[in-house]
Amino acid sequence: MEKVVIGLYEKTSYAERFAEYFCHNKNNCIDFRIFTIREKISEFTKKTRIDVLLTDRQYADDVNSESNVGKIIILSEGNYVMENEKYPVIFKYQSVEEIIKEVLADIAEDDNIDVNNTSVIKNAAELIGVYSASGGNIPLDYGVGLAVKTGKIKKTLLVCLEQLNGLDGAAWPENETKRKISSSYEEVSYVRGMSEVIYYLNKSGNKLALKLQSIVCRRSGIDCIYPVEDYRDLGFFDKDMINEFINVVSKQMEYEVVIFIIGYLSEAFMELMQRCDKLYFKAAQDGIERERQNAFENMLKRDGLSGKLDNVVFFGTETNLC
Repeated sequence: MEKVVIGLYEKTSYAERFAEYFCHNKNNCIDFRIFTIREKISEFTKKTRIDVLLTDRQYADDVNSESNVGKIIILSEGNYVMENEKYPVIFKYQSVEEIIKEVLADIAEDDNIDVNNTSVIKNAAELIGVYSASGGNIPLDYGVGLAVKTGKIKKTLLVCLEQLNGLDGAAWPENETKRKISSSYEEVSYVRGMSEVIYYLNKSGNKLALKLQSIVCRRSGIDCIYPVEDYRDLGFFDKDMINEFINVVSKQMEYEVVIFIIGYLSEAFMELMQRCDKLYFKAAQDGIERERQNAFENMLKRDGLSGKLDNVVFFGTETNLC
């Protein structure tokens, strides 16, 4: 993955919002430039290509003559598209974060935009998995709590790989306040998650880091990728996809820690468990859970994997696996 160059051509104080956002939000995948003078765009593009240029409708045709600008997107004051509109449109008066998400989603889906600038170089993130052979809600709550704690000192991404979405009802700090006030939760609108990631990987998209940033949501200061919309999508997540996904989130994005809540068993997810630096495994608390843990251990032995999961840390009670 290479850095994508996004430019903003804006002559008003509106540009200050973007400057403030990128001042406080480091992004290894984006080189963002602000232009307030038309001639400065020409000077810049003589040396460096601008992949996407954001601007008002009144300036679009003027900057369209720049040969080294890949795509122009209009920042519109109305949430609509005019008849015979030549350019994609994004609503101007929303958060900078949402605007950037829409831009990245557009770039990821546009095969005409090649990202071919400065390579991103960083240390690989620490990979942590959370799993329970007996299922239940505890791994989800534990993973969320671990992400909140880790996120206070390191840039953290939480990836929920469960079959059904329970993420919003987990032990987030703000949910504790809600529980004291009311026993019911507000209805949560649809959020894009792992179903889009799997679909994108399945069609061999080569700008996964941008795609991921377009679907990441924030909870309690933590970046999250929500579960699949349809549980059957997890069956299409094979080992090659897992490895590509890990490489992108670990080596190309700005995260120092990536936490996977694993709620599905397959060959691909066993690969993920082996790739994790730590695998937090819920220890058995009763006879049924002990039987399920034994079944999991026996499966590892049959597959010749029992010696490879040496990264297990139990939570609940202390014990050893295999």
